[in-house]
Amino acid sequence: MVKLRKFKPGYPEERDMKRLYKTAFPKEERCPYFMLTWGAKHRNGVFYSIFNDDSWCGLAYVINDENMAYVFFLAIDDKVRGMGCGSKALSILKKIYKDKKLFLAIESTSDPGADNFEERISRQHFYEKNGFTHIDGFQLREVNMVYDIMSSNGTPTSKEFRRLCRGFLGLPLSKVIKMDIISKE
Repeated sequence: MVKLRKFKPGYPEERDMKRLYKTAFPKEERCPYFMLTWGAKHRNGVFYSIFNDDSWCGLAYVINDENMAYVFFLAIDDKVRGMGCGSKALSILKKIYKDKKLFLAIESTSDPGADNFEERISRQHFYEKNGFTHIDGFQLREVNMVYDIMSSNGTPTSKEFRRLCRGFLGLPLSKVIKMDIISKE
């Protein structure tokens, strides 16, 4: 049975959490690890350890406020990927955040020439299989990266997303680190 537990530094799985975070996401897509733990302690971030029975299998990080929940990171350990842990974790997240607009960002699938195009398509299909739909016409910009948006319960507006980011980053840092929902046009 898959379970999510709020993670805190010092838990036994911390080394595995750091390793997975660094290997599952390219450097340009990661924020410093300490920001995740700090954001979960002092801001609106929630850091989850994912367990299958009693074995650690992954991580999820969600930034949320009263209206929205952004699945900022989700990763399943290579050793158990493809065994349903990710799908079950998403199902749990959908229950936890059932009264909020739950969304995530994926690398764009509109460029067939991308180095990891097949991986991008596979990732999109995974999220579609788990009840997320592609939001046409809008993308999410995080610093210099642009992503497609998928949602399972409503579409976030640019204003809502900026408010969510300010809650996570704080006002001074949110003016420096640009995160926004933009129109594709």
